[in-house]
Amino acid sequence: MKKRLLPLGLISSLNSVAWAHDPSPVERPNVVSVAFAYGYVPAAAEHANGAHGQFVPGIAVDYFRRVLPRLEAGVMGHLELARYVIPRKDALERDRALLVAFVGSYSITDRWAVVMGPGYEIERHKSFPIFRLGAEYRLPWEGERFIPLGLFYDLKEGYNAWSVSTGVGIEF
Repeated sequence: MKKRLLPLGLISSLNSVAWAHDPSPVERPNVVSVAFAYGYVPAAAEHANGAHGQFVPGIAVDYFRRVLPRLEAGVMGHLELARYVIPRKDALERDRALLVAFVGSYSITDRWAVVMGPGYEIERHKSFPIFRLGAEYRLPWEGERFIPLGLFYDLKEGYNAWSVSTGVGIEF
């Protein structure tokens, strides 16, 4: 029961924060970024040698739509570029899993934002729901372009994973 209430409480909190701001029109409401990510899965074993803890490279593509000056809704896609196993009673194989999360992003400052939302990890052996939490720093680059620096924590079925990412983005 508590697992169901947590996402509902977070969404309602974001909703109340969103309505507290001035609903003026937003300049450049679309945000797209492409990033290289590097994750760490503490519970994983490398496919070949069984060593615990696995670093997993990946590629991320994100799209956000700014609905208020400090609030964005978006989709985050993350493709893992590795194979590993989560050792447990029924060993869980992960082979190039695709994570898709529908998230909300709230800008604490002009450059820092917190991100959270539910998603789904799609993989040929077993797919399941996830919940993503994170923070992102947007380093201004040139005009509407920026360099996103992200830190994310994914809560998954039976294990969790950390990831960091950096890439390029544009607001339009």
